[in-house]
Amino acid sequence: MGHRRVVVALVGLAAYRLVGVVDDLRQARELVDDASVALADSRIAEARSSLGQAEQILIAANATIHTSPELDLVGVVPIINQNLQAVRRTVGTALQLVSGGDRLLDVASPLQGADGRLEVPLRAGAIPVDAVTEH
Repeated sequence: MGHRRVVVALVGLAAYRLVGVVDDLRQARELVDDASVALADSRIAEARSSLGQAEQILIAANATIHTSPELDLVGVVPIINQNLQAVRRTVGTALQLVSGGDRLLDVASPLQGADGRLEVPLRAGAIPVDAVTEH
């Protein structure tokens, strides 16, 4: 009877961790959507802020999914292990995408005006390529 309680508690804690990670993924996705809208409106500073928040959430989710002993223990069950690996890949991919988006905004920073908006000045029909290629 005591072993059963331990197993139930372990599975419950693992489920709690996974639900938290899924919530983190949803929140990060909303922030990426916010960044997309801001970027479409040339508001780079806002997009950068949203991506930065999403990245912090995903870093925490990544730590949870890779360092929680209860997830490792329940991961010995084949079906649970497959799902756990899928969630780990999803968090890792999301983190890579958000980090890549942040790096792209770094490259665009020379084109950011004082108001935080994207400005692409055309001089004799050309954009300032030197400013962009410095990054």
